[in-house]
Amino acid sequence: PTVSDESVLSATSRAGLSADSFAATVMVNQLARAQSSYSAVVADRTAAVGAGTMTLTVGGVAKAITIGATNNSLDGLADAINASGAGVTASIIADEGGHRLILKGPSGEANAFTLTADAGADPGLAAFATGGGMTQGQSAANAEFTIDGVAFSRASNIIDDVVPGMSLTLKKAAPGQPVDIGASRPLDMIKQTV
Repeated sequence: PTVSDESVLSATSRAGLSADSFAATVMVNQLARAQSSYSAVVADRTAAVGAGTMTLTVGGVAKAITIGATNNSLDGLADAINASGAGVTASIIADEGGHRLILKGPSGEANAFTLTADAGADPGLAAFATGGGMTQGQSAANAEFTIDGVAFSRASNIIDDVVPGMSLTLKKAAPGQPVDIGASRPLDMIKQTV
């Protein structure tokens, strides 16, 4: 594949690409993003945050996050989220005066997530609810792009199912900036191989 602007997107060939016979114009309007949320600074990551259950919902699928005597800490909460299998990654970063809990979901608009404290949970867990104590750093979004004027939306920035025989990797949003893609036959390599 050939690409007129590698800073916007790149292309790799797969089985089925017809060399010398493909040409298209791509415009990348928006990149796919994953939702991220972060908590306020917690002074001691091993101190109790509150016991009870929370519900982590990703794309309409709910998972229970249980905090009890054995994992009642910021570390325990992060481990419980990571072990839930919901697809949300929890990490703890050092910040001035303590630590923050960072949550990041899978990319794509449909993979936005919520974390809520269930009824009966200790009030401290509300500080880690996405609709309460946590701040959204970035919203989930789909990649939005056009190929020859036809609009497409995908949850990932790696596009394998639009151009036959070609995989596109979107690198940056460039609305109004067309990028030409095509295919050329590697004649020198073919001659050398023969």
